[in-house]
Amino acid sequence: MALFRYPILGIYGLLVTFLLRALKIDVGADVLGIAVTLQDAVSGLLLLSVILRLALNPRSITRDRRTPFVMAFGLLLIGLASLFRGMPEFGFPSAVNDFRSTLHVTAAVLYCLTVPLSLGKSQWQLFGVLGILEGIALYHWGLIGAGLAEPTAFASEAGASSIPRSLNSQQAVMIGQIMLMAWLTLRDHLRGWQRLILLAAPVFVLLLQHRSVWLAVVTGGLVLALQSAAVRRRLTRWGLGLGVALALILPFIPNVTAPLRESLSASITETQSDESTFAWRLAGWQAILGRENYPSDTDYVIGKPYGTSWERQILGIYTTSADPHNWYITLLARVGAIGLTLWLGLIVWAAVQLARARTLEALAWLAVLVTQAVYGTAYLLWPEQGLMMGLTLLAALSLRADHRAVSGVRRKAVFDHEFARRRVNP
Repeated sequence: MALFRYPILGIYGLLVTFLLRALKIDVGADVLGIAVTLQDAVSGLLLLSVILRLALNPRSITRDRRTPFVMAFGLLLIGLASLFRGMPEFGFPSAVNDFRSTLHVTAAVLYCLTVPLSLGKSQWQLFGVLGILEGIALYHWGLIGAGLAEPTAFASEAGASSIPRSLNSQQAVMIGQIMLMAWLTLRDHLRGWQRLILLAAPVFVLLLQHRSVWLAVVTGGLVLALQSAAVRRRLTRWGLGLGVALALILPFIPNVTAPLRESLSASITETQSDESTFAWRLAGWQAILGRENYPSDTDYVIGKPYGTSWERQILGIYTTSADPHNWYITLLARVGAIGLTLWLGLIVWAAVQLARARTLEALAWLAVLVTQAVYGTAYLLWPEQGLMMGLTLLAALSLRADHRAVSGVRRKAVFDHEFARRRVNP
């Protein structure tokens, strides 16, 4: 099996399917009444590779990887149990379709924890994805501008006023995460044209207008700023430079400044969903987890089976069957408090290991982790976010040998020292 000899093929498979989705290229087939996509096939192969590796060599999970692996594998097992409970009641297609996101995310995490991967090479691969995503965004804007595509062709909503969203939130948050990661880990090794890709990333995040992504990326940036005075100064200079550049350029671009102000204003009271307001979404979460849907305490512990309808009445007025637009609510609803606790355990475990490390790589991946954690409050996670979680866990593991319990002041001093050293000796 090629994945055994060349584990990097699994990472390429995840990234290629992600980019194909960004290009709106759907590859799949109908199997037993289920539309099986290319990302389903890739996730299935990754999971099969994990199972075979464990069967052939149970010691492939080293001691240091055991804790995150058990949590991720436990989440998958609870998800499978919920799937098998749902298939007889709701039918095979409904249960499997509902299970998809959990399968994709856990398969990617488990694969990263099972196979030998180079974190350094993976960082450069992600940077390549950043450049491709920016190119795809420009291509889509060109198609819309030329009248060859509708403004809503590449995202569920067109965006404020005249600015179309050329990528959806999944792609926009990846731009933000890779930007934060590359800014600390790769920036001093970039060539001129590569630096342009990195410099353009925040502009793309802004113009794509996914307000939940804005919040997630800003929160990740705040993590960088809080950990290091040198990083904080650099971020301040970059932010001021970007602000001045936008202030000089945007007034000369027709129909841009006003729509952006509109999006910024709306972000105070709205989030991205068809019904828009945060109050509507919060009421929907309360309706999903209400006693009428979960009459037994056991339902809160193990969740309702996959395939259960999301239909609910909101604010006593609206009836909808849309998914909850929240990864954590979805986990609580389908795999219960046990499954949600396992996922939160992964986040906490990785955050603790990274926060205790003394390198800029650790700080970069902590920002990636925080960005994903915030993004998950507004959207489901999919394979690419499983990959980002898996690589974050790898970063935590690779830096674990250097972890020492030091004071917050000492940790900031170390970050500042390394940041200054990188600037002098790139």
